Amino acid sequence: MYILTPNNKEVGVSEHAILNAGYLVGLAAELNEEDRICTTLGLHRAAGLSLGVGLALSHKAALLWGSEVFDAAKVLEVVSLDKATVLVANVNELKDLTAAQSSKVNTSSLRTIIAVASPLNRPDPTVLSETRSRLNVNIVVVFGVDETAGVLSVSKPNDFTSLGSALPQTQLSVVDGNLQVTGFNVSAGYVNDASLTKARFVNGAFNTGLKAKLEGGNLTLI
Repeated sequence: MYILTPNNKEVGVSEHAILNAGYLVGLAAELNEEDRICTTLGLHRAAGLSLGVGLALSHKAALLWGSEVFDAAKVLEVVSLDKATVLVANVNELKDLTAAQSSKVNTSSLRTIIAVASPLNRPDPTVLSETRSRLNVNIVVVFGVDETAGVLSVSKPNDFTSLGSALPQTQLSVVDGNLQVTGFNVSAGYVNDASLTKARFVNGAFNTGLKAKLEGGNLTLI
């Protein structure tokens, strides 16, 4: 299937990558068949597919959509009414979700938030900590781009010191200061753009163009 990136480039993403990325993130978040997943992510982006459909199918869990257009109060209402146990949301939505929480909405069923970060939406450790405290949940941070099926790193629960380490079965490296990704999640390239594909995808590795550093295997953007 094809995904339109923020740079208006179509990139091919395989069903294999979507399902496996979802499965591996689910392991990190300790999902099981009894879980009910509520997501705010749209299916027009790779992360929405991997951390929505891929996550639910690979763990045989129920999947709920918070709202057609993000509305924090409506999302929490869905969590409350459908007793969602896992919430998948963009990191820039967490502050609004925390603000919308009230005694009128029972979110006690919720145990885990998968907070999705991207180059344009980077996590704020303070917001993550406040969300964890206010909603009484564990938080797993996932970072990725469309060219890597929306996922390239995942954190340990409640570790907000970095963007986590490489998704299992993949590898992160920093070459000349740029973050590169190798593994099953890497796309074959851009549609109808051989020159850009040749420049960004080399010997199975994707050059994200992001300035980064790895310390003990943990990823931090510079």
